[in-house]
Amino acid sequence: MKHADTFWGCLLVIGAASVGCSGTGSDGASAGSAAPAAESVVPDAVLVRDINNDGVADVAIRTKSGDGFLTTKLLNQGGGVFERWDSSDTDEGLPELSGSAWVLVETASTQNLLRSVPGYANALSNLPSDSLVALGVGSVSKLQPQDSSVCHAGWICFWQNSSYSGLYLMFTHTNSNANIGSWFNDRMTSYWNRTRNFYGLFQESNYQGVEMCAKSSSSSAAVPSGFNDRMTSFRIHSPHDFCQY
Repeated sequence: MKHADTFWGCLLVIGAASVGCSGTGSDGASAGSAAPAAESVVPDAVLVRDINNDGVADVAIRTKSGDGFLTTKLLNQGGGVFERWDSSDTDEGLPELSGSAWVLVETASTQNLLRSVPGYANALSNLPSDSLVALGVGSVSKLQPQDSSVCHAGWICFWQNSSYSGLYLMFTHTNSNANIGSWFNDRMTSYWNRTRNFYGLFQESNYQGVEMCAKSSSSSAAVPSGFNDRMTSFRIHSPHDFCQY
């Protein structure tokens, strides 16, 4: 569930899996808001504006990459989710943002982009607060999982509520789980995969039904609404396999 008024205060460890509780429910991801006026942040490094004229602020980032530059534009889908478009160039300028030099790479949350886009965290930290709000990001200090103290490196962790709060379930040295148990089935809203493995999360037991990808070292403060409160099983599989989410 994405919202909860219940306080949890328990911890139970069973074999390689651990289930616990912490904090209160939180809605985590901010909805997109109107695009701000043009910003003069750092020329050719960060640009915030409504690139595709859909009424919400987008961001473009340009970072040094070898002898050239890696440029990324992130089109805001709302809820802290962006389409990521990349373009490589060797000149001194940012490519035309509405031009044909861009390739769609992925649709990802801010959490995942922090790990996959060079310079993204630094760029966000240099933006004024009103730009962060317009991007649906909120405070940079809130971009990392809040329960990192209970989710250790090498573990995959799931939470009942958004922003890594509420009842939580963690696994270590685990390749698969055909049914995570009735006490947590259909309750997962956020996750953090701190392993080197690529996991598929499934709506049904025995790895059936709609599947969501949980890439290595990825996290989501609020999974897509179509998968919220729907996970029942998970297993390691190839990163080349198709996932609906």
